[in-house]
Formats: sequence, C-alpha cells, structure tokens
Amino acid sequence: MRIGVLLGFDDLKRLIDRKVDILVIMPGSNFDEFDIKSLSNLPCVDLNDYLVKGEISSLSRRVATFIRSFVSAIIAPNEALSSQNDLYQYHLRSQYLFLTALERYLDTVKNYTLVFQVKRYRRYYSPMRPDVGMFYNPKRTLAFVASQLAEKNGEDSEFLPDLVSPLVQRFTDYLVLSFRKNLTDFFIFWKLLGKVSSSIIEKYSRGQSIDSDCFNDNTKIGIIVRTDSEVISASYLIDYYKSIGKDCVVIQDEMLSSKTTVSRLNSLGLKYVSIGSMTGVKGLFFSLFSRSKLVYSSPKSSSSFVANSKAENVLFEDRFVVRELKNRLLDFFLPQHHFATELSSMVKHFKINKLVTFAYVDQWGGIVKAVGDLHRIKTFAVQNAAQDPEEYPRLCWADHYCVESLYLKKRLVSLGYPEEKITGTGLPHYSVGAVDKEININISQINQIVILTQPIYERYYNVLIEAVSTFCGRYGYTLAVKYHPRQVGNEYDRAINAASKKCTVKVFKSEPLDQIVLSSKLAISIVSAAILRCLNLGVPTVSFLPKSEKYLDLYYTDISNVFVVSDVDALNQLMNEIERDYGSFLNEFKTKLEHYFSEHCVFEPTQNPLLNVAEVIHSENDI
Repeated sequence: MRIGVLLGFDDLKRLIDRKVDILVIMPGSNFDEFDIKSLSNLPCVDLNDYLVKGEISSLSRRVATFIRSFVSAIIAPNEALSSQNDLYQYHLRSQYLFLTALERYLDTVKNYTLVFQVKRYRRYYSPMRPDVGMFYNPKRTLAFVASQLAEKNGEDSEFLPDLVSPLVQRFTDYLVLSFRKNLTDFFIFWKLLGKVSSSIIEKYSRGQSIDSDCFNDNTKIGIIVRTDSEVISASYLIDYYKSIGKDCVVIQDEMLSSKTTVSRLNSLGLKYVSIGSMTGVKGLFFSLFSRSKLVYSSPKSSSSFVANSKAENVLFEDRFVVRELKNRLLDFFLPQHHFATELSSMVKHFKINKLVTFAYVDQWGGIVKAVGDLHRIKTFAVQNAAQDPEEYPRLCWADHYCVESLYLKKRLVSLGYPEEKITGTGLPHYSVGAVDKEININISQINQIVILTQPIYERYYNVLIEAVSTFCGRYGYTLAVKYHPRQVGNEYDRAINAASKKCTVKVFKSEPLDQIVLSSKLAISIVSAAILRCLNLGVPTVSFLPKSEKYLDLYYTDISNVFVVSDVDALNQLMNEIERDYGSFLNEFKTKLEHYFSEHCVFEPTQNPLLNVAEVIHSENDI
C-alpha cells in the first residue's frame, strides 16, 4: 500500500499522480479530509483523529524531560539556557506531535510505503526559526523523521529523486543551511542596528521620553513591555503606581524594529525608555563580539532520557537531533546579550530595584531573571494572555510568577512548578465583573457579530467571514471584523469585499477591543486569548476550534466555558439559534459564564487582580 503523506495542500495533485492508494493529513494542517474529498476520491485519513483532545499537555512533558536531559550536561551562558523553550516551541513540538499521531496510524497498517512530495534529507536538520522557510523547507525535516519511523517498522519510504549523488546532495544541504544561518544572523544584526539607531534618534529628538521623576534618587520599579497586548496589561499596573506615588520606568523593547508597542504606548500617553538608547551602537558591537560557546560536561548528554515509543526513539535518540538542537541554543545570542546589556544599564541608571516582565515562556524571560540576579533585585513575571498548560522546559524564570487564576496555578504546580513561586493573582486588565461575583451578560441592542482575527489561521478566517456575512445579510445584522494589532489590516480584503455585497461590514484595526465587543451580540474567534476578554465583558462568545487544533489544552476551547464549534455547519446552527430562541441561547451562555467565573476567575489573596499583583511585587524583598 502506498501512503501519500500530505505535508501541505499543494502536495495533493502530485501525490495523486504518483499513484498513492491513500492520503494522510498531518496534525495542525490548515485543511482537512473534507477539502481532500472535494478534489479526490482517494481514501483520506486525518492524523488528528489519532490524537486526544488536549493531549499536547502530556506530550509536552516528554519533550521537556528530553530537553532537560541534554541541557543538564551543558555549561552554557544565560542566553543559551533562556532559549530552551525555543527548542520546544519552534522545533520539537510540531515534529513530535506529527510522529506520535503517525506512529499510532501506522500501527494499524502493514506492508506500506510512505510517499513524500519532497526530496529527502540525509540527516536531521531544524535550523533557526524553521517556520520562516527561507532556504529551508520544513517538509523535508518532517519527511525525514517520518521515514525513520517507517524504517523502524521495517517499511519503505519514497521521496522525490535527487538530481545529484547522495553525497553531493548532503554537501549541498549543508552549504545552503550554513548560508541561511549566516544570512539570518546578518539580518538580525542589521535590524538591531536600525532599532538602536532609531532609539538614539528618538531619545535626542524628543528629549528623554520618560518622566523627569525617573531621574530622582528614589528606587523604582522597571516594567518591561514587548508587545501591544503587554502594554495594555501593564497600563493598569502603571496607572496604579502613579495613583499611589510610586515611581516606575516603562522599558520598551521590540524584536527587529517593530512599532506596534511604541504606537500603543503613545496612544495611551505612557512615557517610556527604549532598549538601545542606553549603550547605543557601541553596546550593540560589544554584544556582537561577545559570542559564547557551549561547554559540555559529558559527551553522552542525552543518555539519561529513556524513549517510550518509536516516535521518541526517532527524535530523542538520534545524535544528530541532539547536535542540531544544541546549536539552536545560541541562535538568539546577539539580541539576548544586547537586551541584557541595555537592561543592566537601565537598572543602574534609573535605580531600579524590581523588574516586572510579561515574557514568561520565551527566550527573554530568562535574561530578565539573569539581570535581576546580577544586580541582586527581584524579578516578577506577570502572565499577559491565556496560557496553555504545556510543560515548557523552564517556565517559571522569575522570582515570582503571577498567573491568571487559582485554576492555572494548580495546573502548573501539578507540572512541577514550585508552589511558593506562583500566585493565582488574576491579571491586571481583568474586568471587575468576576470580582463582584455577578454574572452580567451584555445584551447588545445592536445586531452586530464581531470576528476577532489573528495573524494565523487565514484560511479559516476567510471561511468565517463568508459564513457570518451570509447570516448577517439574511437577518439584517452588521458584520464587524477586528484585526489583531500585529496584522497590517488588509489580510482578508477579498473576503471582506465579498461580504460587503451581502451585509454592512465594519473593519477595525487599532481601535480598542472592549467597545467593539460590547457593541456585539456575538463574538467569534479561533484559538485566541481575546475570547477570555469577551467572556470577562459578558459577551456571548464562540470559539471556532478546527479539528487540526483539537490537541490544544486550552480552557477557552472547552464547551463548559464557551460555545465551541469545529465547522461552518455547527456555526450556522448556533447563529440560527440566536434568531430562533434568543432567550434559550442567553440562558445557555449564562450557564457557561457561571462555570467560567467559578473555575477561572477565582484569585488570591483577594478578588481584585490588580491589587493582588501589586501586593506580590511589594511583598518580595531584594535578594
């Protein structure tokens, strides 16, 4: 039996031409078996069917254990240790998920050949930011690990033919990926240089862009923001400190010269100091020539990990996998080292005695902690948005971690995080509805449905816009489309233009979310933390959860908290219920909202999240 492995929708026609007998779809694909059946009569298997809903939490524990097993044998700089989460998020997560589902499927068949519409790699490669593509095709890595799995089952694999000998192809792959790494490093340096130059120009053109109070001799709290949503969360904390006369310094940093954070800070009238403005170009070149290397304390750094499946054997017991992932630990060394240099300078210059960050699972949180340790000051991570309880290798970087609820705290403690370092404070920007324990359903007098978009799931958002606009046109509703702050605002132009012929369409880009949501009878989004904001505002909300994302462990995709649909038919049925029996619809939403509040809006030590966070920061003394 010839099994065509669909690593992308564009592989379909060519795999059919190669006379495959059956097609399989990898988890996380932006298409499903119904899309395939509309174009082919071949049997199709969706590997998502071989995963359990929310299974990523348990799978992540195995990946975390593996990463810890080989990192523990490395004497590495802080920059490398801080990048452990990247090994999971950008590399092993999708690969391990794919192999796990594929292994379960292959255990049900015999005498097969896996057929791939890519050339084969002769060893494992997973370069810096594999999702970017650029001189690298992630399909080739997925095909390689899948072929290794087939080989362990005693079965064959078939790739596109090499035009040169295997030795030449291996050497060519090595040269191309080496060039890619050098090009990426240069790109990062060039963008950092632009960011530093911009921050210096801004510093001297506007004068210092922070309050003059920050130059006094009082100790201050440093609040680090890197994204638009972090600014919104931080603004509540900043306003609180202003109200009690406590000085704080807002530290703005964005990777590669993005301006969304600056725009949001300016729109809120918040003063800030930018990373890059302290040590200038000199500091950047200092970081450039401070490259570090890994030192290994043991040549068998992964021997402590014991594989429990063939998928784990392929990924976690291959020496090339370990070698490749070790190289990835230093991918972000330059921006990390530069960030640490700038942050350290700010701590000294502004007399900062505590650091607050909203980066808790990426390569920056560990750097903040390292700077705090260097200056013997406490660091605090405040959860910014909804967090899936996956076990990242080193999540709780800070001296204390403020999370959204007692529910999440318990989940994280069950994963092994130190209970004494985590408090279920709630988030600073949470509404007071849950604080008062009142279930207030917002019943808009405006017949409007809002779709909250993201920079991902473009195909599904186009489908949603088409389906919702049809409903809106039929029943006289307005369709509102609210873009994510990181989007340009033209991503769905074609779908929106088509929708505008059916109904009134309003498009929102940088406008505040709350008022748009409060003016809607229904909010819809795909695996987005904005769903939580809608719930906090009491607005009936739908979480569109494609089968491709069923493995996620997110409580805002749980039917006990929110309406959940997985296809357009189910969405249409739900929207029709609004017209058919609005009272029953609201009663059902109230039941979900009550469960959400009772489970996910219980905080400690009080029901006021903002004051809880402030108290945690206040109660921790310097080291």
